[in-house]
Amino acid sequence: MKKNITSILQRGNITPKKRVLLLVADEVSQERDGKSLLTDADRHALSEGWTPKDNNEVKEYNLYNEGRRNITFGELDAQTTYLSATNSFLRASNYINYILFKNRFTKETKTIKEGIANRAIDSLIGKYDIETIKGEGLKEQLNKHNEALNLVLGYLGLELDYTIYLYAFELAGKELQKNLLALYPDAQTQREYLEQQEIIYSLFNGKDKLTQEAKEKLAELIADECFSRYLNEWSFNGYFADIPLLEIVRKWADNNKINYEVSDKDLVEAEQKQKQAKDANSLIAGDKSLDTPEGKELRKEKLTAKILPEKLTAYAKENKREIKDIITETILKWLNKDLLDEHTPLFMSDDKATCNEQDTKLTHKEVFKKWLEIKAKATETIQGLIDKGELKTERRDRTFKNLFKLFNKELNEDETKKTLRENASTNTLYNIENLDLRAIKVEEAGQDETIRETKTIITGESLYNLKGDFNFVKDLREQAEDFKLLGALVLFLRGCSFIKDYSLLLGFLELYKKLSNIYDTDLTYKIKGYIKSFNEDLEGLKMEFLMLADDIAQANYNGDRVYYLSESYIEDLLTMPLDTANIKPDTDNRLKVYFDAFKKLFGDDF
Repeated sequence: MKKNITSILQRGNITPKKRVLLLVADEVSQERDGKSLLTDADRHALSEGWTPKDNNEVKEYNLYNEGRRNITFGELDAQTTYLSATNSFLRASNYINYILFKNRFTKETKTIKEGIANRAIDSLIGKYDIETIKGEGLKEQLNKHNEALNLVLGYLGLELDYTIYLYAFELAGKELQKNLLALYPDAQTQREYLEQQEIIYSLFNGKDKLTQEAKEKLAELIADECFSRYLNEWSFNGYFADIPLLEIVRKWADNNKINYEVSDKDLVEAEQKQKQAKDANSLIAGDKSLDTPEGKELRKEKLTAKILPEKLTAYAKENKREIKDIITETILKWLNKDLLDEHTPLFMSDDKATCNEQDTKLTHKEVFKKWLEIKAKATETIQGLIDKGELKTERRDRTFKNLFKLFNKELNEDETKKTLRENASTNTLYNIENLDLRAIKVEEAGQDETIRETKTIITGESLYNLKGDFNFVKDLREQAEDFKLLGALVLFLRGCSFIKDYSLLLGFLELYKKLSNIYDTDLTYKIKGYIKSFNEDLEGLKMEFLMLADDIAQANYNGDRVYYLSESYIEDLLTMPLDTANIKPDTDNRLKVYFDAFKKLFGDDF
């Protein structure tokens, strides 16, 4: 490159514009790469050592040289903007950390309301005393409180179907509640069992037997229950109503004469592997406190629960069939025989005995009938409020993304060949007891797709403003007051200068892209460096913000303070003030003088 420049200079046919462009390219190379393109003699020959032929050459040289000086001024201005953003980052970060750690180490905090929310909001938007603040001062403070609350309410709500379920259980009264809990100990908060019983009841449609169409529908629903779309794997650990899912795989194995019996030798070998395994998910059942004949059978059963799905997967692969088709086919065969005789639906059962060491006082069919009546009443009440417009509903989406690969990299960047499960199991920074290692199978299977979940939500605004003595309204209001801190923080972050500064940096980037074309060299490297550093700082601030949000949410749900847990879309609110994708370049205001100056210098070329 140097030889080429020297050759050009020796020929003496270099234009004034090219002289400045070479000087600019040399300055960029020195600053960006630490390498000079020109010698001192070259620089002298391009500038002071050169005599223009006429005024046109003087004019052209001065035009590009003036642009060169303005580029330097702009870079200094961009650097000042970046430093301003950094200062604003520190202010925001210090504030969030103050709230975060002050709460964590405040021993006298008894509840979220006495702790995080009240203390932080008072500090954030100013303490006020109705007795001492008068007129506009009080009005302004109240408006700030309302603004934070209203912002949060837009991201809270109660899922319609779940609210009806919880309200029905609340209306059921103690005696019916005892019967329902005898049938299913988690019935107070988990709706799946009773709702699945309702599905079976509705499929019978008042008849004594299921139609073929109803059987096919039920078989498909049960098969779907066996697949976790969040883990992207088949799992047979649970139930559909009273039907054990593992029994479906057992039926398949029996139908196809596939051996799954666990011998004493199989158990010893499996438990020996367990001792050697570093992978927590390989734990099988080796609790030696169960070294009794009954305990041994229990450990064998747990090993069977592991072996059967493996055999099913291998069979499906070997026969080039879908697991769902095999499962559905097995359920249909069983339905045509005695499935609902072995596992009688509640509405058909005259029994009072349960598998939960507590019998019902009424027969199962009587309990279920009363439940349907109570649920119909709860549905009528809530739907009536919706029909009157006192409650409002809307469909809301939530997406789930696979973050396991990112987590794996974070845990052990220098051991990339390790799986996430191995990394997480050995990394001392993470509490392995709180990590669902089953979920890591998603990463190992290479599953990257986004999962979308759509629910009908009773809006937070309509619940908060609903008149009437409803516990689900009281609970929503209490949670909204807690989450109000996040609304206040979002408003605070929106007002921080780093958002405006980032917009200005994007504006500088647009400016220097145009100048790079004119000067035939990349002039954006400094601006890109500032933006990169900005985004790194932003990621740190996001983590602090999310940590605080997690503390608030955790405190909100701890201690059984509320029964109707809000369906929170707060994560969307949290990312809002920190989402750079929605920030547009600001090419007006401060940058307008630069754009106008360069337009004046270079005209249409700019």
